[in-house]
Parts: sequence; structure tokens; C-alpha cells
Amino acid sequence: MESDLFQGSQKLEEPERVARRRRWTIWLWAGILLSLGPVFGLLGTLLGMLHSFRVIESLKAPRPGDLAVGVYESLFATTAGLIALPIGVGLVVLSCQRLQHLRAEPPAGPGAPAR
Repeated sequence: MESDLFQGSQKLEEPERVARRRRWTIWLWAGILLSLGPVFGLLGTLLGMLHSFRVIESLKAPRPGDLAVGVYESLFATTAGLIALPIGVGLVVLSCQRLQHLRAEPPAGPGAPAR
């Protein structure tokens, strides 16, 4: 099946329009969740730093290696959140454009309802 991403003036039957609308709506929600990546990254950063502070508190003489796990968790969560953000924003923009195009495109077929 050919990708429907850049199909232009082709008029679609109503069942195909509904299927494409549903598919792009799912991609829209996935993009919204990915756009929240920095929020989840911040949560991971807080949890990683709390872990580091617990290690500092529990040891009499903490070494830098004892803190490395918590700092690694913090940096990993922040980086993952920042990587997810542009992907999510791109999905949201693309999905909104495609959904708007599907709404504006007149349906095909002789029995198609008039808009």
C-alpha cells in the first residue's frame, strides 16, 4: 500500500477517509505525548538527583563514583526528554496538517454527502 503522506488531489471514498483520519489522529496523540518529553525528563532528573543525595547522606565519606549512578540517571532522563521534543512537535504539526487537509478535501463518489 502506497503511503498517503503526500497524495494530493486524489479524492477518497468515505471509509478510506475515516480510516486515514483515525490513523492521523493516533499519530497526533503520539506526538502530543512525545512533546511532553521534557516534563518526563525533568521528573527523571529530580529522581536521579534525589538518589544521589540519598547516597551522599548514607555514606560517611562518599566518593565521586558513589554519586555517578544518580547523576547518570539525571543526565539520561534529561537527554531523552530533549530528544523526544522535536520528534513530538514534528508529529503534531504533520498530523494537524494532514487532518486539516482531509477535512477540507471533498469526498468522492456519486453518493457522497455534500459539504
